[in-house]
Formats: sequence, structure tokens, C-alpha cells
Amino acid sequence: MKKTLLIIALLYSFISLRAQHYYPMLDSANIWIYTGNIIPATTPPGHQVAATGVCYYFSGTPIGSTIQVYTTRDTSDGGHTYKIVLQNPASPCYMGLIREDTAAHQVFFKDNLGDPEGILYDFSKTIGDSLLIHARPGNYFQTGTYRVDSIGYIHIKAGKRRIFYLNCHACGAGYNPLEWVEGSGNRADAIYSYSPISSGGGGLYFCPGYPHTMSSFMACFEHKYIEYYDTCSFYNAQHNSCIHYQDTCDYYDICGGIKEYNSFSKWVVFPNPAGNRITMQLDVNVASLFEIRVLDVNGREVMKPQSLGELGTGLNERELDLTALCNGFYFIECRSGQDIRYQKLSVQK
Repeated sequence: MKKTLLIIALLYSFISLRAQHYYPMLDSANIWIYTGNIIPATTPPGHQVAATGVCYYFSGTPIGSTIQVYTTRDTSDGGHTYKIVLQNPASPCYMGLIREDTAAHQVFFKDNLGDPEGILYDFSKTIGDSLLIHARPGNYFQTGTYRVDSIGYIHIKAGKRRIFYLNCHACGAGYNPLEWVEGSGNRADAIYSYSPISSGGGGLYFCPGYPHTMSSFMACFEHKYIEYYDTCSFYNAQHNSCIHYQDTCDYYDICGGIKEYNSFSKWVVFPNPAGNRITMQLDVNVASLFEIRVLDVNGREVMKPQSLGELGTGLNERELDLTALCNGFYFIECRSGQDIRYQKLSVQK
């Protein structure tokens, strides 16, 4: 009787794990921000559609730098629909293609070298399941058959998510275990099989545990909303007088900049998500002319630039009419001389 009850309990647990709600990783627009140390995350400037060349894998994230990886438009390849993945919006290079099968709970990546697509994540797996992971030669993670040894839970910005711990038991000494977080991926690098990371730690080596033991790690992942951010790097940004922070994915160094570029120290946009209008509050350091532009996820202007005129020092408040915009995800650019800032905006009417 006890044996029968045990079998029923195990079967119930297995079915429950298979049937639980799945949190997709990809959305219409996706932004991953990686930091090499306390130089922090910042909102990507208007994304360009076309890349200027291909990215070179394993070129590394220099200590003290911030790397931004993002998706643009959809494209078809081999009968599948992918999102184009670029890196560094100021001068973008082409990383590859990424797609997600939400029904199968799987994420795939196709590189820029002409190789077949490889699986990045399979969140349908349960404890004891195995899968073959292909990593590029020289990568921190090895090619091999990885086994899901345990599944736990982790609390991230978006809520409680499953975390998968995988080990390559046949890889031999020196291999590096994998972890997957449902909805956001590997916390060191979402596209981990092509990652430039190495062990050793950067400027945030004092933050506890993985992924801070790596040369770089994911500071933030967002799409229509913030999915994940690294709590340790954000905590240090909050307590560093040289860092101005707007939200968990938008903070940056202000001590290293040229003073006249810091025209304003605070820019708040609300409500967000927005309907037909938004209110903007700007705390101006230097009286100057201000202009607002609205861009779509591909960096194209979707509204005529709006002049705010000359704003005096102190707190200023202005409204912006959004009735011409459709529901979706946008970037708002605020420009004053050479000081340019960006914020993300979701329009839901």
C-alpha cells in the first residue's frame, strides 16, 4: 500500500511539473545588458535595423565596459521565424538569430558562421532528463550531454521562476555546470554557448556567488517590462555617489562625464504603460533647449520631434500627446545639446 501511494505521489509530482505555467523568454523586443564591473546598465540608444558587420564571438567584455545585445525585426530561415540579434546599438554587429517554441518550451540560436541552429534552453525537461549542448570551441561552457540534476525556484524582478541546474557528468574534470532561469536564461550570458565570459570576476567580485565570479554578467534583461536585473550591481549603483539611477535597468556613471553634458539629472515619465498622454518631469541642471523624439523598437521615428522649448533650472513638467501611436513598445529620446537620454515606454490603450 505504501509503495503504491509513493508511486502515485511521484507520478502526480511529475504530471504537475509538466503541466505548470510556462513563462516565455522572448517578446517582440528584447534587450540584454552585460556589465564588466560597476560601470552600470543604461537604456540602449535608438536601435538601428542594419548591422555594420558580424560580431566576433569570444572577443570578450572588457572590464569597465557595458555591452548591450538586442533583437530587432523578425526574419525567416529554414522554415522557422527568428528574431535578428544585434550587439552594441551605436555601431551594431550581427550576432545571429534566436527563436522560441513556446509550445515546446524551447529556445534556439543560429550563429553568424553558417552552423545549424542549436538549442539554448529546453524548459520542458524534468529532473533526470539529458540533452546535448553544442558550444563553440574556446567557450567557457563545454560541448557535451548535460543532465538536469535539480530544479528549484528563484525570485527575480518578474516574480518566482524555475531555475534548472545542469551538469555534464561525462565532460571530465574542469567542466563548468550550467544554470537556466525560466523566462530570462543564464544569468551570466543568455546566449551562453557563444559567450565571451571567463571565470575570475570583474569589478563586482565582492558580490556573492554566481554570476559575479565571472568576468562579466547580465545586469538586466527586459522587453515590454523588466524581466530580470542583478540585485547586487543595482544595490551598489544606489549607494555610489557617482551613479545616477532611474530604475533597475537604467543607471549610469555621472562622475566620468563632461559637466556640460549633464543638462538634467532626473527624467520621470508616467504613466507607463501609457494611454493617449504621458507626463514628463525633468530636473534641469543647466537651462537649455529640450527636444523629444519617439522611436519604435527598430529605431525609426514614429512621431514628429516635439520641442519643449527652453527649460529653466529646477523641476519642469510637460505633457506629450500619444494619440498617433498604436499599442506597442517604444523608446522616448530626450535631447538637450549633447546630453541624450532614453526611456522605454509601453503604450496600451
